[in-house]
Amino acid sequence: MIKLLSTVVVCAYAALSVSMQAQTVPVDHDNHQHEHATQNSQPHDHAHVHELADDHEHVHNHGKKHSHDEISLSVFGTQAAHNGSFNSLPPVENCCTGFTSSKGIGYGFELAMTTPVSADGFVVTPHVGYQHMPVAFESFSTEKAFTGGVVSGTALFRHTLDVSWSVVTFGARMEYPLFGGFFLGLGLDGNFFATGRYHQTETLEEPSNLVFESGTRTRLDRNGYVRGNNDFVFSATGSARIRLVEKQIGTIGVDIFGRYSLPLQPLFNPHKWSGMYGNPPAQFYIDSYTVAMISAGLGLAF
Repeated sequence: MIKLLSTVVVCAYAALSVSMQAQTVPVDHDNHQHEHATQNSQPHDHAHVHELADDHEHVHNHGKKHSHDEISLSVFGTQAAHNGSFNSLPPVENCCTGFTSSKGIGYGFELAMTTPVSADGFVVTPHVGYQHMPVAFESFSTEKAFTGGVVSGTALFRHTLDVSWSVVTFGARMEYPLFGGFFLGLGLDGNFFATGRYHQTETLEEPSNLVFESGTRTRLDRNGYVRGNNDFVFSATGSARIRLVEKQIGTIGVDIFGRYSLPLQPLFNPHKWSGMYGNPPAQFYIDSYTVAMISAGLGLAF
C-alpha cells in the first residue's frame, strides 16, 4: 500500500512539472516578442528615419523653393506703350492737329526682398525701384503756306514731342515655383511719375524753299517739364522668373525675368485745357492716356 502511494505521488509531481514548463515557454516567447517590438520602435531610430527623409527632400527641392529670405538687385529694359490721343500736353502749346499712340524703350533697376510664406513654395516680394521711360510722339500735317507775295502753296509740317518720364516704382508680387527654378507671379505695382522733361519742335519738311518768319525751317523749339494728372498710377503685373544659378548653400542666385504691367488707371484723364497765348486762348484736348509696360532683365539674389 505504501509502495503504491509513493508511485502515485511521483507521477503527480512529474505531471505538475510538465504543466509548469508548458506555461513558462509562451510567457518567455511573448516577452521576447514584446522586447523586439519595443526595440524596433525606439524614438531615436524613428527620429533618425525622419531626419533622413528631410535631408532627401532638401536635396530633391534644391533650387525649387526659397527656404530663406533673399535680397535681390535687378536691372532691366522696358518697352512702354503710351496709348493716348491729344494735340498737346499741358503746358506744351503747338500747332499739331493730333498725336497718336507711341512706344519707347527705357531702362530701370529694382531692389527687392523675397520671403517664403508657405511650405508649398509661395513667396512674396516687396520691391522699390526707378525707371527712365522715354517716348517720342510724332505727327504730320499739310497746311497752306505763302511762298511770297500773295502766292500760296501746300507745305508739309512735322510735329515732334519727346518726353522722358522719371518714374519711381513700388509694390509687391506673389510667386509660385511651378517646376525646377521656374516661378510664375502676380502683383500690384505703383508708379509715381515724378516728372517728365519734354522737347518740342515743328519742322517744315516740304517744299525745300520755304522757311518760317525766323528764317529757319524749325520753330517752336522748346524744352520744359510736364506732369501727369495722376502722379500715382497703379497697374497689375504678371511675371515669369527662372533661377539660372544657385550655390548649394543657397546664399546667392542669378535670375532672368520678364514682366508685363497692365495699367489700372490713366496717367492723363480725358479733358480740355486752354493755352496762355492768343485772344481767345487756343483750346487743347487730351484723351485717356495710359502706359503699359513690358520688361525683361537680370537679377542677383543674396
